[in-house]
Amino acid sequence: MSPLALTLIDTQILFLEEKFNIGDKVFLVHLQEEGIVTRPNGAEMVYVMIDGMEIPVYCTDITKNLPLPRRNEKRPGNEKKVVKEKEAEIKPLSHGTYSGIFISFEPLLDATGHINQFKVGLVNDTAHPLSFSYLLHTKGKLLFKIEKIALPYQIFILHEIDYDTLNEMPVVELHLKDVMNSFKADIRQKIKPQNFFNKMGKMALTGADAYIYKIDIVELKRSEQPVIRPKNVAFNAELLKLQMMDNPVNKDQDVSSAEHEIDLHIEALAHDHHTMHHSEMLHVQLQKFQQSLERAITSGKDKFYVIHGVGSGKLKKEIHHILKNYPEVKSFNNDYNPSYGYGATEIILK
Repeated sequence: MSPLALTLIDTQILFLEEKFNIGDKVFLVHLQEEGIVTRPNGAEMVYVMIDGMEIPVYCTDITKNLPLPRRNEKRPGNEKKVVKEKEAEIKPLSHGTYSGIFISFEPLLDATGHINQFKVGLVNDTAHPLSFSYLLHTKGKLLFKIEKIALPYQIFILHEIDYDTLNEMPVVELHLKDVMNSFKADIRQKIKPQNFFNKMGKMALTGADAYIYKIDIVELKRSEQPVIRPKNVAFNAELLKLQMMDNPVNKDQDVSSAEHEIDLHIEALAHDHHTMHHSEMLHVQLQKFQQSLERAITSGKDKFYVIHGVGSGKLKKEIHHILKNYPEVKSFNNDYNPSYGYGATEIILK
């Protein structure tokens, strides 16, 4: 059976029969990347080298059956659907060049070689995870909306639109900011056919032909943020003295110092997490993680642990994606730890 014909269930059944040896070339199903097995990690896991970084993975998440490149094909029954909503996918990519952020329209061809659809993607060729909201309008009507996190040096596939949609001059609306709040972008772009077809170029990260709109970002400086001045209050020296006696300063918990471990359980980060959407929770967790990582690097820390739990593994996978793009990270592993089990990743810094 061709790897392209395997369903996820079929693939998992096949994994149970596979054995992996050092040097095997494997495909990571969830990360959609290829790597080389470097060493075993217990009975159920191995280490895999990807782009010079060694990461631990479960044997059930990898296969020696490498997928073939997919051809563009027209699916029957979708001819009249203007906007096709699909589960957003993150496309595996090569190393980035930090060329910026783009919206791309990659043409999809029918059997006769003519363009019948466009695959719309958010190209994040930067080292920053991006929190974004994307909307598509035609004739004042909202056709598509998505709010997600785009990882560094990744293309986030948003959806597909039919070729004829261009005749309606759709409006693309995008609002984004990096999780560290160092820059943002807000655009509202009307797609006019006469200008659209002059936008042909090579997509960053993949080099594929596409129609491309570059997103101009606005840097956010601390000095530009509004300063909230406290109201005038009566000064009570005796009350201040009592408060200082009840709450002595602990020099071992300096807020500027890097923590030995970072707990990313949402319960520890947001009191109102019960009202939050999954994407909002992930945004909060990744923001906390990157802030802690930057603090650890700045403070010269040798290593620290990030507690992500086991769960579905989504948070762990996105953390590992981020770590792979930091040159200051020497290595990281998800080995069993007596304190955390498999629910934490140890990060070793250079």
